[in-house]
Amino acid sequence: MLLYCFAKRFCEGHGLNEDTKYICFSGDDQTTSPLDQYYLEDTAIAIRKLREEGRDVAIIYRKVPIDFSGRYDKVLEEYKDVITPIDPLWKPMGSQWNQVMPTKEDFTLLVNTCHHSEFVVNICSSMVFDFVAHGKPTIYPNYEQPQLKKGIRDIGQNYKYVHFRSMPDYDTSVIWAMNKSEIYDGIKGLLDGDLDPVPITKKWYGIVNKPESPEKASERIWDGIKRIIK
Repeated sequence: MLLYCFAKRFCEGHGLNEDTKYICFSGDDQTTSPLDQYYLEDTAIAIRKLREEGRDVAIIYRKVPIDFSGRYDKVLEEYKDVITPIDPLWKPMGSQWNQVMPTKEDFTLLVNTCHHSEFVVNICSSMVFDFVAHGKPTIYPNYEQPQLKKGIRDIGQNYKYVHFRSMPDYDTSVIWAMNKSEIYDGIKGLLDGDLDPVPITKKWYGIVNKPESPEKASERIWDGIKRIIK
């Protein structure tokens, strides 16, 4: 199955400008990142600033497929001059959140979103590997929003999960944005070529998967389970 399509076709199909450089903001689920919409807003503010400086840049917003909350709607409306939503092509197979499954068409959509974006901004998800498979870097925001209050999960604890211990170098495997202004700094640095975490990100990808045969990841998981239970 042919997955890639030319930039012209991809852009025409989603109302994009072929001459614009797009940054993908990949949304996160409401449990992991309950204030995720504000990180999208911070990214949009940074993009507006870059546009004021003469850069032809904009955002592709790919929501997490299991989020039906509408919490991004206000941000999407307010920043529609710089954000284009492209919804993932997933289908509900039941009534529970974990019964929403990707379609074959979404494989093509995700591949081309990665291929035709410069990089991804995301809160701590494995989209880092989708993008580095295309040689594209990731910005991880790692700061709390002023809307954080008791009873709302902070995102800082997410980066302490066990799978982040597999990073070959925690500081350089991705671009970390430790405050709002570093979103702008990271985007500008990547666009200018002053920052390049990709070589280290690829090493991380090599630890969690085999880049030369990623399609066999499920087989390796089953083999690992068999070895553990023997």
